[in-house]
Amino acid sequence: LMSNTDNNTNIILSVSSALINGSNVDQNVIFSDDRGDGGSSGGNSKNYISKVNKGKKVTWTAVINSNPGKSNPGDSVTVVAVLKKPNSLGGDDILEKDCYYQNGNLVEGKVKGNPNEGETENYLIVFSVTTTGQSSTTYIIDPKLQVQK
Repeated sequence: LMSNTDNNTNIILSVSSALINGSNVDQNVIFSDDRGDGGSSGGNSKNYISKVNKGKKVTWTAVINSNPGKSNPGDSVTVVAVLKKPNSLGGDDILEKDCYYQNGNLVEGKVKGNPNEGETENYLIVFSVTTTGQSSTTYIIDPKLQVQK
């Protein structure tokens, strides 16, 4: 990923579209971002923390995991929505609002201008997987955002 100079955060979900099902989502989504935190490994994606800066943009993009056996030609994935977890489950309130798919296979959000350093929001990413010759299936995974200085 390109080095980050503008303090926006770009988050990538790499999805194993041939393997994912309702009971193994966490094992088949690998997170990475351009904040230098490294990627997650299968099985710990729901705890992946992306660093964000107040007042800056966050984008989420889904891609097919192109490693052999992980996906099939013609599969596609799309981020549908980014939603704050309900009630106290959401932790701190960092994003300005829930964000929905617009175009270009990415969802874009904005961090509030006034959160404190270290505040952490638990949120939901809704994404859709379309496998060749089948209808699409929607999944949810719940990582975190954390405010930097």
